[in-house]
Amino acid sequence: MTTEYGERLLLLASEVACALARIDAGRYGECESCHGEIGSTRLGLEPTARFCKRCSVKRAAADSPFEDFPLNTMLNIPCRKASETARRTRMQQIRT
Repeated sequence: MTTEYGERLLLLASEVACALARIDAGRYGECESCHGEIGSTRLGLEPTARFCKRCSVKRAAADSPFEDFPLNTMLNIPCRKASETARRTRMQQIRT
């Protein structure tokens, strides 16, 4: 397994964990930016989607940092940090 592939798997696992946390909090399908509904078609194609199409396009156009997680912060879910920690741990395991 390549390092890049392993990193993608860790990121995907983190995104799934965040989506499950949103389900538990009753916020799955709610855009983290505008708090509107994320369409069922979008969720069907990308079950871990955190933003509605409109907000996702706006974020991509603004090239805003992906570190800003208002919903995860509000729910005290350190998803991105957990993913980074898991990646670092895995990289240390590979090196030893």
